[in-house]
Amino acid sequence: MRRILIPIVSVALLYGSYAIANPIGGSPIGPAHGIVNSTSVVILDNVAGPTAAQCYGTWNIVNEAITVTLPTAVAGMNICIRDTGSAHDVIVDVQSGDDISLLGAEDTNGDGITNASGASTGDYVCVISATNGHWLVTHSRGTWAQQ
Repeated sequence: MRRILIPIVSVALLYGSYAIANPIGGSPIGPAHGIVNSTSVVILDNVAGPTAAQCYGTWNIVNEAITVTLPTAVAGMNICIRDTGSAHDVIVDVQSGDDISLLGAEDTNGDGITNASGASTGDYVCVISATNGHWLVTHSRGTWAQQ
């Protein structure tokens, strides 16, 4: 019987870039080894009104009660909002002509979502726009509800 070993490569995101661990041991592998292209993750700090350009592969790290108003949804935009520090009520709002779908339920145009759970430290929500004018929650942690 012949055994075939298939190496598994895992990706670990770091602030601003990534590293790929070599599961077999040895040095990490990455762009210098021709495995992947270089990329980065944009980290925002308490941005209440991210611009359209800031909504592509972005994490908005917030540490206060804040309303984050997303720009008009354009297909391909994606952003995550994460609460750090003490528990805060975080609202992710959308433009008046946009909607956001949480757990498959599309909300009324202009209504956002909130984590007003009272114990939100570490809560996050990631949204993507698959089509213009529509935001979809792809994943989250904590108790998020439509407004």
